[in-house]
Order: sequence, then C-alpha cells, then structure tokens
Amino acid sequence: MCLDEVYSSWSEFAKIVQTEIFPIYTSHEEKFDQYGIHGKMHISRALIFAEVLSRCYLSLGVTVDLLAVRLSTAFHDSGRQGNGTDIWENESVKICETHLMSRCDDKYRSYIASLISKSTGEWDVNKHIMHDADVLEIMRPCAGHGGISGFQRRYLNFASDRDPYFALFTDPITTREKLINESWKFIYKTENIKSGLVNSKHYLEDVTSILKNHLLELSFLNSYFP
Repeated sequence: MCLDEVYSSWSEFAKIVQTEIFPIYTSHEEKFDQYGIHGKMHISRALIFAEVLSRCYLSLGVTVDLLAVRLSTAFHDSGRQGNGTDIWENESVKICETHLMSRCDDKYRSYIASLISKSTGEWDVNKHIMHDADVLEIMRPCAGHGGISGFQRRYLNFASDRDPYFALFTDPITTREKLINESWKFIYKTENIKSGLVNSKHYLEDVTSILKNHLLELSFLNSYFP
C-alpha cells in the first residue's frame, strides 16, 4: 500500500472528496439526478454512516480498513447513468480503480474497488460496512421507500444475527436500534437543507457540521464519529 497519508485523515479526506470526487456527482445531478437521489448528499451521509460503523467495529477489536471503506463508499455510485436499480456497479468499480491509478499498488487498488461490487469479491467486514452504510441511506425521503417506517431492517447486517461479529456486542439490539433511529433523524435533518448546499465549496464538512451540532439528539453517531 502506498497511498499518501492525507487519505487516512478524515479532515483531509473530506477535501479530496470535495475536489476530486464530488465533481462526478455534481455532473450526475446536472444530467439525470436533479433531485439528488444518488448525489452529493447521499454520498456524504453514506460516508458518515460508514465512518461510524467502522469505528464501532474498531471499538470491538475488529480490524477495519478505514481507507478502503472511505474510498469504496465515496465511489460506489460514481458510475451511475440513471437512478433506480444500480446496473452500473462495474462502471463505478472502474472509476474507483482509475482514481487510484498510480496512488497504490494494483492489488490494493483492485481490493478497494471490489468492495463496491455486490456480486464479486469476499464479503469481509469492510464490504459489509460499505453495504450497510448504503442500506441505511435508503431511508432518505427522495428514494421513495417511506423513510424509517418503510425501512426493511432485514437488509442491514450490523449487529444482527447475520453479523459475523454479533457475539462481540454487549447489547446488539439496542445498539442496532440506536443506529437506525439516529440515522433517520440525521437523514431527515440534512434532507431539509440539501437544496441550500448545492453550491457549497465545503459540502461534506457542512453536512458533518449538522451531525456535530446535535450532540445529544445524535449521541450514538457522534460517539463514533471523529
């Protein structure tokens, strides 16, 4: 692995997302995603959820590759050419690999990109985290699934009996419900200000500030966010 250390710092990574990754999603919003269903807000929240999940597992003693999770989550919808069912995963994989070209060795680059694909690669903890972060985001109102009331919990592996690390949780049921309920509150709060952030030059930081401004109401998310 030979990625610059800047990628492993959340604050520095946020800058890279703004300058190198968000332009992809801005283009999507201009071409086919005017309502931002899979745009910058979706990616911002997915990145925040992935970070929370990663650090929760780390607190349990599980080895997590924060860098791989961040990058795969950031690029997981980059290849989209429309909304609805994602039939462009392979394109997202290619875009992720291209971004990492010359920044890390072939094996690690391929591994990071493989986390995006649901049909190939090993379902290790990093892939589960990226998947679960995206699953939590399905509660967003613009996705048309009815918010938290329509959330299908069976697709969320975290702290369920399908989680390989289920036994490590002291109170998995409570932990899982805190994550779901606070994720919905965060989605609702940030969705309401989405239109005002369209031209933000610090988009991810602005979304993150909403989380940090609600320390008590979003205590679980904040307890694991850097």
